[in-house]
Amino acid sequence: SAIGIINYLKNQKDLPMHIFAADSDPCAAGFFFADERLLIPNFRSPNFIDTLLSLCIKKDIQFIFPPSLVRNEGVDLLSKNSKRFFDKGIRIFVINENSLKSIINKKKMAKVCKDNNIPLPRIYLNLTKIPLDNFPIFVKPIIGGGGIDTTVIKTPQELKTYLGRERDYIFQEHMQLPEYTIDFLSDFKGNFISAVPRLRQLIKNGQSVQGKTVFDKELVQFTKRVCEVFKIDGPGNIQVFKDKKGNIYLIEINPKFGSSSCLTFESGFNLPLLCIKLAMGLKIQDTDLKYKELSMVRYLSSIYFEN
Repeated sequence: SAIGIINYLKNQKDLPMHIFAADSDPCAAGFFFADERLLIPNFRSPNFIDTLLSLCIKKDIQFIFPPSLVRNEGVDLLSKNSKRFFDKGIRIFVINENSLKSIINKKKMAKVCKDNNIPLPRIYLNLTKIPLDNFPIFVKPIIGGGGIDTTVIKTPQELKTYLGRERDYIFQEHMQLPEYTIDFLSDFKGNFISAVPRLRQLIKNGQSVQGKTVFDKELVQFTKRVCEVFKIDGPGNIQVFKDKKGNIYLIEINPKFGSSSCLTFESGFNLPLLCIKLAMGLKIQDTDLKYKELSMVRYLSSIYFEN
C-alpha cells in the first residue's frame, strides 16, 4: 500500500506535495515512485527513531505514513514516539498507543469486544473439549497479520500439536462467509468520519487480489461502533464476516492501510489525502467522502533498472 499512498497523493490536484519514500532497502519499490528517497536504518535498529526524526527536521517533512508491514511491525514504535515528532511539527498518521495495544494483541482485542458486545467468531479456550462437530477451527497467532502462521485445523489430532502453546495462539470457529475489509477514518480526537466497505472476493496469502467496493450502511455503522469502542484516532481498516441475516462478526482491526486499500482510494475516497487535510485543519467536504462501487483485480508488476 506504500506505493498506492504515494501514487494517490501525487495524482491528486487539491494540494501541492513533495513526497519522500524512506526505507532501509536501497532497492525498495517506493523509491522509484516518490519525488525523493531517504535511506534509513531498519526499524529494529536502536537509532531508527533518532535518525528518522533528524531527517524529517532536516528535510522539513510534515507528515509520516507508517509502514504496512504484515505483523504491524514498527507501527507500535512510531505510536510510542509520536509525541516526539508532533512536538517538532511532524504528524505521524498512527493510532494512539493505548488503543494500539488493545488492537495488536488478539486476546486483548477479544476481551474488549466481549465487554462491549461486539460479535466475534466463537473462541475456544479449552482445546481438549472442542466437540468433533465444531471442526474445522481456525488458528492464528496472538500477535500477527497478513495471514502469516494462520491455519485451518480439521481434526482433533492436528490440534494436539498446539497443546502447550495456547498462550501464543487464538483458536476460533472457522466461518465460511463473505468477508469484507472496511477502510475507515477517524479524526485525531477519536471522532468517526466515514468508511468504505470492500468485498474480498479472492484472497491469496492473506491479501485480497480480487475485490469490489460496496454500499453497505450496516458495515459502516458496525465500523463506527468498533472505532468508538477502541477509541481509534486515525486511519485503518477492520475485517469482518457478514452472513445472509445481516449478522456481522469482527475478525481483525488493522491500524494501517491495507494492501488493497488502493481500491478504496481509486473509488474516490482518497484516505491519504484526507489524513493530510485533517492534519492541516482543512474542512472535509461531503464530496471528499463520496465513492463509487468499483471492482479490482491485482497483479504483480516489475521495475527494471540498470545495475
